[in-house]
Amino acid sequence: MIVTKAWNGREAVEIFENSEPGYFDVILMDLMMPKMGGLEATRRIRKMDREDAKSIPIDIKTILAVFDQVFGTS
Repeated sequence: MIVTKAWNGREAVEIFENSEPGYFDVILMDLMMPKMGGLEATRRIRKMDREDAKSIPIDIKTILAVFDQVFGTS
C-alpha cells in the first residue's frame, strides 16, 4: 500500500489532478481541512475531466464525530 499525504484540501486536489488516471484507489479526506474543506475538494475532483474522477471512492471524515463521542456534546 502506498499512502500519499496532502496537508490541505487544495493540495489534495492538485495531487489528484497531477496523478496518472487510475493511480489512486481511494481518497480519504477530512471535512475540515485547511485552505479548502473536504466537501469543496471532493466537488472539484468530481468535476475534473477524467474518468477516475467520477468513480474513485472518496471517504470524508472529521474529528468532530470523535469529539462528540468523547465529550457527549450532541
